[in-house]
Amino acid sequence: MNPDFENNTGLKVGDLVREIETDPLWTLYGGTLGVLVRPADADMGLRGLEGVHHWLVAWGNGCVQIANIDDIEGVKNESR
Repeated sequence: MNPDFENNTGLKVGDLVREIETDPLWTLYGGTLGVLVRPADADMGLRGLEGVHHWLVAWGNGCVQIANIDDIEGVKNESR
C-alpha cells in the first residue's frame, strides 16, 4: 500500500484524527486521538467505491476501530 494514499477527504495513512460525534450516546472515543492505519472499505464489503469512506483507526486508548469518514476529522500535525 502506498503510505501517501490520498482520498476524497484529504486524509492519508498516518494522519492523526479525532472523533467528531457529538451525541453522548454514540461517542466512543471522545477526546482520544487516533492514527489512520489503512483504508477499510473492503472490510465493510464496499469494493469499487470512489474515494475512501472507512478507515481502520488505532486509537490512543488501545482500541482499534473501522470508522466512517463522517465520524472523524483530521488533526493538524505541525511536525509533519
